[in-house]
Amino acid sequence: MDAHDRDRLAILTTHQGAIDAQLRKKNIPANDVPDLRQEVYRRALKYLSKREITDAVKGLLVRTAESVAADYWNERGIERRAAPKLAEDDVAPSNPEHEYNEREIRKHLTEILELCEPRGRAVLWARFAQNMTLDQIAKTMGVPKSTAHDLTERTLAELAEEFRRRGITRRMILPLVERTGEHGGPASPPGGTDKGEAPVSFAAPVAPSVRPPGGWSRPVLYVTSGAALGGLIVYLLMHSAAPLARLSPVIVTVAAAGQPSVQGGILGVDRPLVCPEVVAAPGPASPPPPVSPGQPEINAKNRHVARAIMAAEERGDCETANKLRRELTGAFAATFELRGACKLTP
Repeated sequence: MDAHDRDRLAILTTHQGAIDAQLRKKNIPANDVPDLRQEVYRRALKYLSKREITDAVKGLLVRTAESVAADYWNERGIERRAAPKLAEDDVAPSNPEHEYNEREIRKHLTEILELCEPRGRAVLWARFAQNMTLDQIAKTMGVPKSTAHDLTERTLAELAEEFRRRGITRRMILPLVERTGEHGGPASPPGGTDKGEAPVSFAAPVAPSVRPPGGWSRPVLYVTSGAALGGLIVYLLMHSAAPLARLSPVIVTVAAAGQPSVQGGILGVDRPLVCPEVVAAPGPASPPPPVSPGQPEINAKNRHVARAIMAAEERGDCETANKLRRELTGAFAATFELRGACKLTP
């Protein structure tokens, strides 16, 4: 290591706290933290050999620490898997069927990934192999977070569809072919067991679903039966003997007419009239009673003028009330000469 590298290493060591915190977050044992920290520095210096160190170097160190921690646990998982129990050694030291399935899946996965978009392969590798978050992937690739998420989902959908088309079921393989190829076998997650994985089923390609002939008969039958049942219920409700609801009596107030004590048939004592629930059909209309000479003549104009006179008297506008009194005719004129707060002056 020359003087230039030592100066760069001195800058990286200023972020030792962030590196140690990330390693502890990944549950790295305390006695292994110094060695992994040195590995982080080594990878970072190799990456920055032809680049300038900027303020964003802290994020680079944190992501590198995540990758180093992932490699640490993957190696521990492979070591545990490579040392089976003694009892299993005596019974079944290996499972040729599982090994064959693993080889076939890796072969199919490699072929499928070659058909995918290059950016999709890069996103899947960063997401599942390097354990990077979507924010880190977006920052590293220089794309929005939504674009990184869309690339991940679209590429995974293509993988699942291609596996299904090839007849491989009951297994979803993530793009870890290169990593598993380096260690000579599939990587198991931290805390994995020594037991063999469930066998993988290789079935025939699934044909697209087709509606059987006459498949529309059942929905049509449901709709027809529902309409008939609804019509029957409405018919029974309309022809029910007992009424479903009974309206309460309606009170109507009418003005008494033709009474000597009533002034003009407009103002007077109101009498309530209760309408019965069942009303018989009206008989033939009787001729109107003869109009006596003393009864006021009721017409639209006189009623309108009378209301205007009463409104003017309530306001105290006697001039307008007396002016309107001169427009009354017949019994209205005689009636309004005897009442009101404003008397008509000759």
